[in-house]
Amino acid sequence: MLLDYMEKEEEEDDADNILTISPSLHTLRSKLSQAFQYLSIKEDIEREETHIPIVTQYYTDFKYRHKESSGEATMKNIEETIKLLFPKGRFKFQIKLHDQMLRATLRQILGNNYEHEFERVCEERGWNGPKKNMFVIASRRSGKTTGMSSMIAALLLNVTNIEIVVYSVGERSAKEFVKLIEKYTRYSPNGSSRIKSSKAEELTIFGSVPGDERRVRSFPSGGNAKNVSCI
Repeated sequence: MLLDYMEKEEEEDDADNILTISPSLHTLRSKLSQAFQYLSIKEDIEREETHIPIVTQYYTDFKYRHKESSGEATMKNIEETIKLLFPKGRFKFQIKLHDQMLRATLRQILGNNYEHEFERVCEERGWNGPKKNMFVIASRRSGKTTGMSSMIAALLLNVTNIEIVVYSVGERSAKEFVKLIEKYTRYSPNGSSRIKSSKAEELTIFGSVPGDERRVRSFPSGGNAKNVSCI
C-alpha cells in the first residue's frame, strides 16, 4: 500500500514538472523565432546596402567617379597611344582630326558599355553627341595621311576585334598607307611583337586575349577620293 502510494506521488510530481516546463519551452521557442526573423531582416538590409554603390556607380556624375569602366579606359589608352606616337606634338589640324575620329568611332571604342557611357564621355570632351560618320577636306601637306594612319594604328592597338577598311586613290597609295600604319604600330611598346601578319594591303595584329585579332585592309578605290576610311 505504501509503495503504491509513493509511486503514485512520484507520477504526480512528474506531471507537475512537465506542466511547469512546457510553457518555458514554448516561450523560448517563440523568442528564438523572433530573433531569427530579426537577424534575417537585418542580413537582407545589409546585403542591399552593400550592393547600392555597385548598382549606381556608373550613373553618378563623372566628377565624383573614382573608377573608369572598360570603355572609357580604352578611350584613354587610345589618347595616350596618340601622344606616344607624336613625341614632338601634332599639327592643329591633326589634333582636330583625331578628336573627330574618336567621336566618329565612339561606338566601336566603348563596345558593350556604349549605352551607359557615351553621354558622359561626350560631356567630358565637349562633344555635342557622337557621330556616325565624318567628312574631312584638307590641303596638301596638312598632315592628313600621317594623322589618319596614326589614329588607325592607335585603334588597332587598343580596340578589341576591330576591323578597318581604307580606300585609297590607287594600288600604290593603298600599299603605302598600310606600311605607314605598320610603322606607327611598331612605334608603340611591344607593337612589333603583336604583328601577326603584314601583307601588301593588309595588316593583322594580335589582341590582348586569345581570339582577339585586329585587322586593317586598304584597297584602291579607282576614284578621286584620298584615303577614305571605313571603321
